Amino acid sequence: MSVASELPRDESFDILLRALLTLDLGHTSNITQAIALTKHPEAEATLRRHLHAVWKHAALWEPAEFINWVAFDATTSISHLIELGTSSAGFEEQVRGLSEHPCPRNRDSCRGFFSKYYSWLT
Repeated sequence: MSVASELPRDESFDILLRALLTLDLGHTSNITQAIALTKHPEAEATLRRHLHAVWKHAALWEPAEFINWVAFDATTSISHLIELGTSSAGFEEQVRGLSEHPCPRNRDSCRGFFSKYYSWLT
C-alpha cells in the first residue's frame, strides 16, 4: 500500500505488477489491493487477467483448516475490480460459487466483501 500511495502512479504500478507476477497465487491479495489503489489505466485489465488465472488454479475449491488463500485471492480480486468501477453483475456467478466454498472462512469472507452488492448474500 505504501508503494501505491507514495510513489508516482506509473512507477508504483510497474513495481506492483512485477511483484504480482513473481508471487504464487494465494499470496497476492495485498498486491492486487495496491494495484487497484494506483488507479492506473492498466489496473483493471491486470486484475482481470489475475482473476482469470486464480479462477483456473487447481487449489481454488479445496477445503482448508483456516482459509483457502487462493479463494481469498479470487474474492479480493473481484472486490477490487468492483471498486475500480466494474459492474458487480458481471461477477455474480463467481461470487455465488465463492459463497458456497467448502471453507467456512471463505464463505464468511465472501459475505463480508459482497453483501452490499448482492442482496442474496445476507
